[in-house]
Amino acid sequence: MPIIREAVLEDARKVAALQYKFGISPDTEDDWKRLWVDNPAKHSDIPIGWVLEEKGEVVGFLGNVSRRYELGGVKIKAVAARGWVVEPAFRNVTVLLLSKYLNQRNVDLQLNSSSNNKAYHVFEKMGSRTVPLDVYSRLLFWVTHRRNFMTSIVCYFQLPMAIGKLVAEFGGLLSVLPVTFMDYYMNKKMVLMTNRFELKIIQPNLIGTDFDLLWESKRKERTCLLGDRSSVMLKWHFSKEEFKTRIICCYEQGNLQGYLAVAKMKNGKTDFLRHVIIDLIVLNNSKPVIEFLIAAAYQFSRSEKVVALELLGFTEEVREVVKDMKAFGRKSFPTPFTYKLVNKKLPVDLFAEKSTWYPSLFDGDSSL
Repeated sequence: MPIIREAVLEDARKVAALQYKFGISPDTEDDWKRLWVDNPAKHSDIPIGWVLEEKGEVVGFLGNVSRRYELGGVKIKAVAARGWVVEPAFRNVTVLLLSKYLNQRNVDLQLNSSSNNKAYHVFEKMGSRTVPLDVYSRLLFWVTHRRNFMTSIVCYFQLPMAIGKLVAEFGGLLSVLPVTFMDYYMNKKMVLMTNRFELKIIQPNLIGTDFDLLWESKRKERTCLLGDRSSVMLKWHFSKEEFKTRIICCYEQGNLQGYLAVAKMKNGKTDFLRHVIIDLIVLNNSKPVIEFLIAAAYQFSRSEKVVALELLGFTEEVREVVKDMKAFGRKSFPTPFTYKLVNKKLPVDLFAEKSTWYPSLFDGDSSL
């Protein structure tokens, strides 16, 4: 039998090699430092994870990332599972790793937002519940680079050469068009609201105290589970250089009304770049502000020449605004988002209500 022990920073290289071997995006030593040393939510009594070890070799790993949440003014000590991987020969004891994670007693809430379907069923069987909002089964998106988008379709579906050539040529013809209906629609949205709102696009390191004021107002709006959006936490959360995250901000009379964070990510099957909306916080979910931020994000994605701008998750209220803005939709192959209440004082019934959740790629470890 292999042994299970708490992970230490020195395990980073061995774990990364194991993750790479089985097609999981590996966390580098810098990632480990960012997740478990620089993390403002870290606690000395929360392990960074656990490794499965056989004769000195790491044959399994499950990470444990500290997160801060709030619900109705109550601070919640949360953790998110990360990077679960086990060598096939030892998968009969895989559940022992998960047991270490699920049997933690010094946290309030456990989140799992980035597992595959097999892992999801294991979490479910061991007492985790699915977030009660079906907002991950359909991806909403806008095409922002027509030629590359058509080429990505050819790559994704591995179309025969003759058909693929026709599709690619059609994309080339579309790219000649200086303005499409979508460009016109988004530009019109921006023009109509320019007199009311001011736009700023910043890097995460420029997040300032105006975000703290926004967070203080947002957390008081209603009883909703929200990850900590203080300026300190946001700077850390959006610090992964690979994502080149940008924060699109909406100001009215000098006051920050909301922001949208986009990360640049590769499609795993085609390698084409797209922008993914990983966070969207707006005071009172104001429709004009959401529309302004979406239109600005569309224009920014066009300027960056990424294939598409995508949105996954969020509430039905937010998604209805997005759908009204001519977003396309397609079936997603989602990562089921599960949670487990550890603190018995947390209201089970409240977590079962849709209105309690504001799920997005900001939650868990999905954008870390």
